[in-house]
Amino acid sequence: MPVDLLAEGQLDSVIGARLIRHLDLDLGTVYGRKGIDYIRAKVGGFNNAAHFQPILTLADLGDTGTECAPEVVRIWLPSRRRYMLLRFAVNKIESWLLADRANLARFLNVRQSLIPYDPDILSDPKVVLLSLARRSRNRHLQRVLLPPDYSTARQGPGYVSEMSVFVDRWWEVGAAAQNSQSLRRCVQAMRRIT
Repeated sequence: MPVDLLAEGQLDSVIGARLIRHLDLDLGTVYGRKGIDYIRAKVGGFNNAAHFQPILTLADLGDTGTECAPEVVRIWLPSRRRYMLLRFAVNKIESWLLADRANLARFLNVRQSLIPYDPDILSDPKVVLLSLARRSRNRHLQRVLLPPDYSTARQGPGYVSEMSVFVDRWWEVGAAAQNSQSLRRCVQAMRRIT
């Protein structure tokens, strides 16, 4: 049975697809990629569909306005269906990427000791990831991941595409789950439901 995916953003959808493949499941239809407000508005309808079809819904807990994932689930889905997996990265999806310390260090060409051990406690994991990119010895990665000096953008023009390459080719879910409790709980919930 395929697992459909409802994701907050483009990078979230790449990570969700990788999680589904990691568990040897088939990826169904990918929805969303329109931000947290879209998920908040549409999750009830997807919940109804999850009566028969597994749906993995991924969002950043930091974007919900609360620090308690079970509270968000209770409010958004008072009667959650059997196959609805509403999972949150704490605090941003980048925490799950930071959790694979060895591979991210190799990818960014930085010392592994610079990467935090417990990325779930970081208030803004994306800022940490971008600060690591600034220290990279790979000039190409600096150019695509970081915004130009004159820009007010938060990230570089190739941030999503380059981090998607990392997810597809380098990121090890098992290694990352050892350092991220929110990712570990997501993987365990996916195993239970499928």
